[in-house]
Amino acid sequence: MKKQICTSLTTAALLVTLTGCGDLFKKESTSSMASDIPGAHEPLVQFGSKTVLTVGDFDAKLKGLMKAQQEMEFVLASMPEADQMRVYEQFADHCVNEQLVKEYIKKKGIDQTTEYKDIHRQAHEAIDTSLNMQAFQNDVYKEAVALVDKMGETELRAFYEANREKDQNFQKPPFLKAGAKKEYAKFEDVRDAVAAVAKQLKAMEMIQERMDGLKKDQGVTVKKECLARFVKKSPQQPMMPEEAPAAPAAPGSVANGSAPAKAGTETRPQAA
Repeated sequence: MKKQICTSLTTAALLVTLTGCGDLFKKESTSSMASDIPGAHEPLVQFGSKTVLTVGDFDAKLKGLMKAQQEMEFVLASMPEADQMRVYEQFADHCVNEQLVKEYIKKKGIDQTTEYKDIHRQAHEAIDTSLNMQAFQNDVYKEAVALVDKMGETELRAFYEANREKDQNFQKPPFLKAGAKKEYAKFEDVRDAVAAVAKQLKAMEMIQERMDGLKKDQGVTVKKECLARFVKKSPQQPMMPEEAPAAPAAPGSVANGSAPAKAGTETRPQAA
């Protein structure tokens, strides 16, 4: 019973992930993925006699999701066949809904309204910006990888020595135990990790240098006086008045605020 509940929860979570993904990047990510599934050209979904989704199209959509959610393929493969079928049926239904909504929007002319076109333009600009930044970073990262791969053992060992103090990849556990003395892993045991870290750091350094160079080439300036127009005045918090210094104790009074001793009585220190 417990196993069935866990399987049902896993299936439900997977369905949410599958059907919750929008159509962003679909054309970018699926068109280049050739389908190797049997009968890729067979119609999977039809509206009457019109084919709106082939087996290959469905396979490409799934591959796009698997690429974005790499653990999904493992989860699906570990599920019972009946649950897998349920997931695929639900995802096919989601694809049907996407196509129905697309045709509905087109038939009513909603896609020709100014509001729709503005949102469409903004969405495409956001996608283009994201893709451009990712492509830029990937391009520079490839250069960084090539440079690090050319590093000799002496250079790589020097990088390890310079960074082992601050990088836990080069240390032995426990890392944060109070009073624990740091022990460093042997270079030979962590060489691959050293190279990976070196590539990441080199890429970050090169990305910043490349960006600074592009700004310089384009003569980029940002006017702070214009940015200041967007700054909204915040309400001033009243300053708390400073406490006045305590007045000197008057004769016959006690500085701590207790009443003075009466005449004729003996004042004894209280026990601590």
